Amino acid sequence: MFPLGSVLVPHMLLPLQVFEARYRVLMEELVGQLPRPDDQRGWGDDPRFGVTMIERGHEVGGADVRAEVGTLATVVGAQLAEDGRWAVVAVGGERVRVIEWLEDDPYPRARLKLWPDEDERLSADVRRGLRTRHAEMLALLGELGVEATDQGPDWTDPPERLLWQVALASPLGSFDRYQLLDAPGTSERARRLSTQLDDQLALLRARLDP
Repeated sequence: MFPLGSVLVPHMLLPLQVFEARYRVLMEELVGQLPRPDDQRGWGDDPRFGVTMIERGHEVGGADVRAEVGTLATVVGAQLAEDGRWAVVAVGGERVRVIEWLEDDPYPRARLKLWPDEDERLSADVRRGLRTRHAEMLALLGELGVEATDQGPDWTDPPERLLWQVALASPLGSFDRYQLLDAPGTSERARRLSTQLDDQLALLRARLDP
């Protein structure tokens, strides 16, 4: 496990500079030369690790309070520096629930359960509402001098992917993203995301018309 001070959501890229000794051991087991423990062999051949948000405490040194909902991250690139540090790029995948935290030896460990969405429905009206909100948000950001850095969501994507793409293309904080990650399914996630976008729109309008 890799507890972080931020939230990793599905389809999100995660660049990491791994310098703590405990996480260097983790990377050696995942992509280096050390053998992988038996309890990591049930998750497929791809090098993956769990990511949860630190609710209280710090990333370095331990003694933190960790969220119970997280994401599996797949390593897509890793490079070992001469000083023993790892430069790693991972991408968020399936959601997971922590069943039990184990002893942090030699690094944070937990028993996990995959947590797929309860439903995959997203009505045309909900899609239109999200698209309208997102377009208005981009327009307001443009008035504030903030340009979009990518092409934005593909509105023909399946519901599960679309909602995460909208969230990643919006100026949401870690708490908002965790609320989306913690939603039981796409319908509730869409409702929460719509509310969050409405809040962002109100803040942007206030900045333009104080």
